[in-house]
Amino acid sequence: MPKSVLVVAALVFAIHVSASAQHVAAVNGKPITQTKADLKVAQALAEGAPADTPQLRESIKLTLIATEVLRQEADKQGFARRPDILARLNQIAQRISTNILAETIKNHPTKETDVRADFQRIKADMAGSASPLAPSDVDDRFAMRTKIQFALDNATELIIVNAMLGEYVRQNPVTDAEIQAEYVRMKTRKGDTEYQVRHILVPSESDATALLASIRGGAQFSDLARAHSKDASATKGGQLGWTSPVSFVAEFAQALVALGKGEITPHPVRTQYGYHLIQLEDIRPAMIPTLEETKAPIVEVLELRKLRDFREALVRRATIG
Repeated sequence: MPKSVLVVAALVFAIHVSASAQHVAAVNGKPITQTKADLKVAQALAEGAPADTPQLRESIKLTLIATEVLRQEADKQGFARRPDILARLNQIAQRISTNILAETIKNHPTKETDVRADFQRIKADMAGSASPLAPSDVDDRFAMRTKIQFALDNATELIIVNAMLGEYVRQNPVTDAEIQAEYVRMKTRKGDTEYQVRHILVPSESDATALLASIRGGAQFSDLARAHSKDASATKGGQLGWTSPVSFVAEFAQALVALGKGEITPHPVRTQYGYHLIQLEDIRPAMIPTLEETKAPIVEVLELRKLRDFREALVRRATIG
């Protein structure tokens, strides 16, 4: 195998961290480092997460645990040794390394020679064939190395785990009986009737009560929805279109089905989102698509359910510390 390929393979599989690094969890004795969790948090923030909160960190921790469980199972099944996957990993490793080198040079245009030298030094160090870093080099090289390791780790996990999950779906296909049963459940949940609904959502009961008084005084429901509703439907005058009660939380659904055509809830309806005024505009028999029309999305739902159950079973069997 060419030396360059060996180095790239080393970049993929010799990802390592300091023995003194803090851990957020361990899966079957293998630690998940604080550094990895911090990088995942930074990635989530860059992709639009509103803030670094304990809830975000707990969610990321649980995701990292589940991913590590899947990665270990994929390794146990030999996916990391398959020639086709090794080839993909090598291609991606080279692309990632090249992109990070180019980004670093772009950010340090006056030090391109130094950056390239550092990059080669990092590759050699990660492959275990270099002498220790000088103290003056540690910070810059650690930052570049961390970027490379994080990107490679993410890509490796994604490719190997997805290969295993794809194989699991092929070996455990959705059956016609499962599709039929899900279709019947879907029809039952949807019910026999559809409702055309408007609503107004406000944060307080007093706001809702005041708006209800305005409606009773002759104000148009849709005008008040546009002016006051905090729901995304406000721009459409509170219109939610034709829908079924199963689409709503229980309190909303119960209030909706109690209305007659043209009626408005006599009192504000409280849900986890706030206080609602609900107007039932019309009723019609439910328009339920045929099995053939819904087969593809049903298969997708059932495949995802099988994968969820597979993942959860692996997590339950794992030793999490």
